[in-house]
Amino acid sequence: KQWYQRRERGDRLKEGAAINQSLSTLGNVIAALADVAAEGKPPGKSKVIVPFRDSSLTKLLKNALGGNSKTVMMAAVSPADINYDESLSTLKFADRVKRIKTVAQVNESPTEKLIRELREENAKLMKMLGGQGIPTVDLSEASTNIAEISEEEKEKMRKE
Repeated sequence: KQWYQRRERGDRLKEGAAINQSLSTLGNVIAALADVAAEGKPPGKSKVIVPFRDSSLTKLLKNALGGNSKTVMMAAVSPADINYDESLSTLKFADRVKRIKTVAQVNESPTEKLIRELREENAKLMKMLGGQGIPTVDLSEASTNIAEISEEEKEKMRKE
């Protein structure tokens, strides 16, 4: 029975170590992203390497942290004296996260973008017409002018 309990503690110890390693890697990723943001260059142009592949957690959070999305960071701190070190560490971590800048853009294909722009332009033009209706041309006047043209002029226009 005692051996089984030690084994369980060993598994918990390994699990705790894996969690701490993932959180440490997350801290490294956030520090690297903050450095990239401080340079002011786009993420692809920076010389800072962001270690997203070092942990399962950071692989899962890659799009949320450095991708095309908006992300919110919530930090829970305690006013108790006993939790001072943890609260300070959490606030420092939140400050690093605050320095990360992401730009979220709508993912759309060029065809969808063109269709959306044409629909917007169509709506704008319809609004400009604003109930006046579409202007029409009186064709009765044009038909009388055509009747007055002689046959020789009609033939000449056809050849041109």
